[in-house]
Amino acid sequence: SEEYVYVVGGSIDGNVRALDAANGTEIWDNESGHVTSDIIEYDGEVFIGDNNGDIIVLDADDGTKQWEINGHHDDRIEAIDLDTEDEILYTGAQDNDIMAYDIEDEDGWLVHEQHDTYVRSLEYVDGVIYSTATASVNPGWTNGVIAYDIDDDEEIWEDDDDWPHRDISYEDGVLYAGTGSQFDDAIVRAFDANNGELLWEHEEQEPGRVEGVFASGGVVYSGSQGDTVLATEAV
Repeated sequence: SEEYVYVVGGSIDGNVRALDAANGTEIWDNESGHVTSDIIEYDGEVFIGDNNGDIIVLDADDGTKQWEINGHHDDRIEAIDLDTEDEILYTGAQDNDIMAYDIEDEDGWLVHEQHDTYVRSLEYVDGVIYSTATASVNPGWTNGVIAYDIDDDEEIWEDDDDWPHRDISYEDGVLYAGTGSQFDDAIVRAFDANNGELLWEHEEQEPGRVEGVFASGGVVYSGSQGDTVLATEAV
């Protein structure tokens, strides 16, 4: 694996592929099912979540399946992140649950049931899980961002909104989240990760929800349904 930088992605045919990042050459192709989560590579293994609620682990060098576990009762896994210090994998799905998996023992357990809303995206940071609550426009249901303390077993803060938040990204004590709908402008918001205070928001001035958010080096990159990719200074 030292000879290559891998770009691993799911595709519409349900396969997971590893590509040489320098030239796009296919390294391997694994038919793992309908991949619905982000994909994580760690310590020679690739972790994915699929449409059937399965966590599937592949060998990063050749794509062979190492193990799999179903922890979400056949509900689609939308979110995945890894605590590399304790080697615990966290997943969120349409069953409203956030699950944890010990990647050494291949054990899984329920961490938190997110009330009435499925988990669209999550990030683990120092004992806290930040997640998006997505319930469309159902009255009384939460659409927003939730911060949950694992050790204390309690929600630290919650930001509710009229439209679902789709994706989040954490950097330097700030949580960035994207929202919007086909009727309203796509919006990127910045929250204080400690208390949920809204620091700023940026409207992309075109209808369509924000589908992807990534913060790196003081810049927030976002993409919306309106076929626009923006880079916003994280001030």
